[in-house]
Amino acid sequence: MRALAGQKGKKKKKKKGGKKRAQFKKKQKKIHLPGGKQIYDMTDYDILKTLINDQICKYMPPSRLTEFIGEFNYIHSMLDTIADAPFDPSMALIRQLVTEFVIFPLGSELIRKRHPNHVRSILFYGPNGTGKTMMVRAIATETKAICFDISPVQTQNIYHAKNSDKMIAMVMKCAKAYQPAVIYIDECERVWPNKKKGGKRKTKK
Repeated sequence: MRALAGQKGKKKKKKKGGKKRAQFKKKQKKIHLPGGKQIYDMTDYDILKTLINDQICKYMPPSRLTEFIGEFNYIHSMLDTIADAPFDPSMALIRQLVTEFVIFPLGSELIRKRHPNHVRSILFYGPNGTGKTMMVRAIATETKAICFDISPVQTQNIYHAKNSDKMIAMVMKCAKAYQPAVIYIDECERVWPNKKKGGKRKTKK
């Protein structure tokens, strides 16, 4: 009787464990993204391999924040403050803002916990050669982050409009699994073009 009771107890435990596993699998499959259904059966490692093969997850040449050379523009900031109008930040101010709002939260789990509403996206604007891409490389170098490049030039020959949702879901899921991560979009005006008054889209220049 003791042996039989032990066997029944084991069977019950197996059933409970089976239910927990089934519930865990169901939770795993729920990816709240437009293309989540297309990747529910892929592991994080499989997604990472796919993104590396497609050159979406790529190696960014190392750079340092000190390479972004420039001083603080005291006179310009004083005049703009008096005029009560926004001003273009100086090189030194950009370095300071990137350090405080990007590098510290991305590289420190403690800061992320203490400041849950930290900045999660940042836009660099300016003409060619002003150091926008170099700043992204510096952020990745300082925080030792993995980089995903979903710029239109990088993705147009691999992911078309039909499977773009799948690509975004793959990048978001992989970026969450392998934190810290940087998602880089160059020439974002090609992704989000302006709209004319008549409803037709017009690309920014």
